[in-house]
Amino acid sequence: PKLVITEQPKQRGMRFRYECEGRSAGSILGESSTDAGKTLPAIELLNCQGIPEVKVTAC
Repeated sequence: PKLVITEQPKQRGMRFRYECEGRSAGSILGESSTDAGKTLPAIELLNCQGIPEVKVTAC
């Protein structure tokens, strides 16, 4: 299998969030987001047999 990032996160679009902020802190936008339309970071999993499952973690 091969993982391809098709939409990178927007530079400086992400900030530190406190746990108490919950989901209301906003989402991580994709690099081609504009005021007219939002995009999200995206990946594509190639050459994968069966149901693909991806676990995303942040360091």
